[in-house]
Amino acid sequence: MKYLIAFCFVLLVNQVSFGQKPQAGDYITKNYINKYEGTWMWTSGSDTVIFKLKKLKYTYTSPAFDADVLLGCHTYIQTGVLVESSMNKYDSIVNYNKHKLRTVTGWNDPAEDTSKVSGILWDITKNKRVGLTLQYIAGSPPQLQLEMKALADVILDPTPLGATLPTNMVFIKQ
Repeated sequence: MKYLIAFCFVLLVNQVSFGQKPQAGDYITKNYINKYEGTWMWTSGSDTVIFKLKKLKYTYTSPAFDADVLLGCHTYIQTGVLVESSMNKYDSIVNYNKHKLRTVTGWNDPAEDTSKVSGILWDITKNKRVGLTLQYIAGSPPQLQLEMKALADVILDPTPLGATLPTNMVFIKQ
């Protein structure tokens, strides 16, 4: 009897751990990223960065499944001059499912810290990807602490090192 109970326990644990891996046709909802949606702004002197983020359903392949992710656009104004912007593509991303136009992508495993989202920023000026981490800070108004870093494949990337945008910023929800 003890062995039967132990076997059932092991079987249950395996089912739970295997159940966490996405299967073809799954839709993984991540409601905790709702708090990241909206327009966020960082300013320092005459420099401004704006992120506009929206939670959307994104389709992955191999296996084919859907999951909620943050997709969005950004604008960077340095000393009053527009350096780069993808905001003109935001409506196409949100309303017409043109996800490839995004310049900001965020995701996270719900088992991890839900106050943080990892992702990628597309540096338009340098034509390269930069890793980012967003940490949500509750308050009035809410804030996002952003930290950017080089990705692991930067050695294979022939574009210049670094990022066009500042690499550490605190955004305020607008």
